[in-house]
Amino acid sequence: MKILKRLKLLGGMGLLFLFLAACSSLAVATPAPIPVATRVVLPSATGDDATSGAKSRSTREAKSTQDALDAQATVTQQALEASQTAKALTATVVAQVTGQAVVAAKSNWKPKVSESFKDNAQGWPLGVTTDTSPVVTSSIENGAYLWSVVVPHGNSYINLIPSSGRVFSSFSAGVTIAFLADDAGDQTSYGLVFRGVGKDYGFFGISKSGDFRILEVHHSGIYSLDQESSEFINTDEGQSNRIAVVGIGPDFVFLINDHIVGQMNAELDPGQVGLGVDALTSQGETKIRFSDFEVDAP
Repeated sequence: MKILKRLKLLGGMGLLFLFLAACSSLAVATPAPIPVATRVVLPSATGDDATSGAKSRSTREAKSTQDALDAQATVTQQALEASQTAKALTATVVAQVTGQAVVAAKSNWKPKVSESFKDNAQGWPLGVTTDTSPVVTSSIENGAYLWSVVVPHGNSYINLIPSSGRVFSSFSAGVTIAFLADDAGDQTSYGLVFRGVGKDYGFFGISKSGDFRILEVHHSGIYSLDQESSEFINTDEGQSNRIAVVGIGPDFVFLINDHIVGQMNAELDPGQVGLGVDALTSQGETKIRFSDFEVDAP
């Protein structure tokens, strides 16, 4: 019995040893390393990195803002130009209406002076008249007031007013002018003096070059000047041009051969009407003929 038990025990131990040997002979599987994920940086849509992309966005935003500002500036400028154009058109329309109203007002006025220059009943200066420059030698012949003018120095003027000349506030004055020599001077104008009081006066004249000149003068100093060319001036030698000034209050309208060519608003007191010459540069002798001097008033 004891031998049998021992054999069973030895058999069991043998089996145990065989089992352990079998286990030890088996390879223990080593777990595979877990791969570490690699971060791949993809290029941005513009090909820039994050910093460059931010700069690019900033640049695009700045450009967009500048474009908006430029667009707004353009709109503002266009609005300003439109406003200025509207104001200019309004001023032009107002001036035209004023001019037409001033000219229309004289339709009921009566002739106050009608000088045909058949004699010198009005007392126009004759002979030599000068204040250094210009020098005017005048005479009345064959229904005309003739001037021979020499200008030793530019920026000078002289006005000839008849001794019996009346003082006018509202008036319409006109005279016919002809240039009798080719060297009449491009920068010398001949024409009407109005609202003359001492050294204050208005002047409207034309030149052989085809320009007209409008002056407002106070104490011999030019307060305002307008000089422009006009298609209505006949510059041919010996041809006549009819010029006229209509004044009501501070508003004055100027006409050449019945065409309105200019307007002026000026503070000139009531004064006399006569003839004058205004020279910007020196010149030799020039001959001018004035005829049909007239003044109408209410």
